[in-house]
Amino acid sequence: MTGPLLPPDAPVAILAAGAGGAALHRRLAGRLPHEDFVLLVDNAYGPYARRQPRVVANRVGLMIDELVAHGPKLVLLASAQATADAVDVARRRSTMPLLAMERMLPVAAAAAGGLPVGVVTGADCTRGLQHARQLRRQRGGVGAVPAHWPGLAHAVDVHGPGSPQVREIVAAGLAALEGMRGVLLACSHAAAASAVVREEAPQGLAVVDGLDVLADRAVHTLRQSRALARRKRRGRVVLIGTDPARGQRLMLG
Repeated sequence: MTGPLLPPDAPVAILAAGAGGAALHRRLAGRLPHEDFVLLVDNAYGPYARRQPRVVANRVGLMIDELVAHGPKLVLLASAQATADAVDVARRRSTMPLLAMERMLPVAAAAAGGLPVGVVTGADCTRGLQHARQLRRQRGGVGAVPAHWPGLAHAVDVHGPGSPQVREIVAAGLAALEGMRGVLLACSHAAAASAVVREEAPQGLAVVDGLDVLADRAVHTLRQSRALARRKRRGRVVLIGTDPARGQRLMLG
């Protein structure tokens, strides 16, 4: 290998439908402080789970086109439902590698030392039946227990991931998962609340954050491609919100 496979000083692009975009950005910026980011929060159109799959696929394709115009070296899809409906479309539209919230159950099972694992999403973040079917197709899917936590997405977006409202939802959700060896926070809203989940989780319960998994894969891809930023200054972020007022609040909140 004589040079980087990806342009080192190009930005990393993130597409999200809500709080997950800001949460993923914070994880990556903490580990890669010199990277630039373009964060597109499609909060005017989300939650995607309320839309028809073909509508989501079309919308995600358009959002990827907008991100590609910024010349990114890597594209990250920080939405479980967008991944389910549109990951293939997104990869066809992206001119650079694209990573998404997929194939995370084996990571959770390994962290827990086996199954069963509770797979947590906000009730509005994924379509329940579709999500359950996709889990069964993954390695270890037979031992996955889907858990949809009502009100989680709204509480995270409106009150913040560390709020008392989120803590109440998390405590009730974990109580219903008694007997699990681990939990996978499988949507961006559940992952945004990972600090509260870890505080409330009983001793010995493995907690795997889906956005942490995505961040780990992004860092690995950039390192393997010799594409980490070479600049000396701190990284910058460009925020694009399809509902600009909400996007700014989610980024700064």
